[in-house]
Amino acid sequence: TVVTLNDGNEYDTHENLYEYGFKNYKLYTILDKNKFKIDEGFFKGKAYIENSFQYPLTESEKEDVRILIKLQNKTSFREGEKIGDVSVLLGEEELYKQNVYAHEQAKKESLWDKIRGLFT
Repeated sequence: TVVTLNDGNEYDTHENLYEYGFKNYKLYTILDKNKFKIDEGFFKGKAYIENSFQYPLTESEKEDVRILIKLQNKTSFREGEKIGDVSVLLGEEELYKQNVYAHEQAKKESLWDKIRGLFT
């Protein structure tokens, strides 16, 4: 949405802004709910997000996008339970944030469970 104040030529101004936007910005899918995954650690393959996120960026801004995933330090979780969140940052500015959920129920093995497993 664009609002111009005290512009005697507002239609041309709006048209120029519209053309500038499509010429300089491209819509990028930054988070894809169908491809989201945790690649390592306890939550590897066990997490999902509910929504994809798209954002218009210039070619140079694209290089400044970061995805930050913060997960809880838990030893067990239930399917559908919130296990953390994922944020999309442009530089230091947070553009978007959503919850990360457990895809399946799991429990971390304790050191004692690992030792006991060696003898069974």
